[in-house]
Amino acid sequence: MATYDSFANNTQNRTGYEIPLQHTPSHGFSDGIAPAGTFRVAPYLPLLRYNEEKFVDIVIASGKIVAFDSKGAIVPAGLRFEAEAYAAALATSVAAADTQALVRYTSIDVQKKIRNFKGELVVANEPVVKSFFTGTVLDNEVSFYCGVTMGEVFAHAGGNNQNPTRLNYTNFNRQPNIGFMCDYHQQYAVVKDLATIRTAPQVGVAALVAQPTEFAHGTFITYDRESNFVPCAKHGFGSANLAAVIGQVTGVTIFRDSATDAEVTNHNFLDKVVAPNAATATAMNQIPNSENGGKGSYLIQSNGYAVVEFGLHFR
Repeated sequence: MATYDSFANNTQNRTGYEIPLQHTPSHGFSDGIAPAGTFRVAPYLPLLRYNEEKFVDIVIASGKIVAFDSKGAIVPAGLRFEAEAYAAALATSVAAADTQALVRYTSIDVQKKIRNFKGELVVANEPVVKSFFTGTVLDNEVSFYCGVTMGEVFAHAGGNNQNPTRLNYTNFNRQPNIGFMCDYHQQYAVVKDLATIRTAPQVGVAALVAQPTEFAHGTFITYDRESNFVPCAKHGFGSANLAAVIGQVTGVTIFRDSATDAEVTNHNFLDKVVAPNAATATAMNQIPNSENGGKGSYLIQSNGYAVVEFGLHFR
């Protein structure tokens, strides 16, 4: 075995290093709060709403749970469960599968020439996951969740989402890449049911959908086919797939009665504030004021009644 003396004494001059280098690189890449990487949104997602300030459409709302598709693009995580439900219904017929689909393209997608996963122009009311299949074979498998969005996600800009000559609009790309949150504490509005969140002022808003009796401190959280957060069960996992359990409730504040919308707790007397007309022109611009009963943005934009806090659990 080589010793210090064998390297220090009686050595001949050699080109390069006398002692061979054994370099082991660090395996660290980034911290776990918001992973580093190049993450791009999928080009086939339906449009939620138009951002007048940025001149671009939004396809995933801020704070929404997301996952990877088979090409590594970012999509709403609920599309995995939507595809599973579609596949199960395909055993009966394509018509049966189409009928039970929840996530669909609209006339706006048709107008703006959105193409589905297969690259074909979509038609109104087409299930988003229909193009994931060739017959009964799934061509586009969506992973379990990978994080929650840090901000609103704009529509894919066209081409490879980077080359200016291949974008849908010449040299115009507001958001080539996106980021998402992992090990972090989040807070969301709580909405009483699916019918209510589907008519929320902020289309596609991120929120927990649950009745007051369905969650409490310590409740585990998962997500549904529409990428809404939902409780697993009040005191356990229930029937939830453990790979889809995203967090655990650490805080709950009930502001309104879920059935009557009557005030239960106010926002530090902000219900007494009289807002100027400019701030209350639309629900999306409102602040707590005397006309809306002191509701904050979480509740106004979601049709919610409470605010919940939970820590994200990532593998």
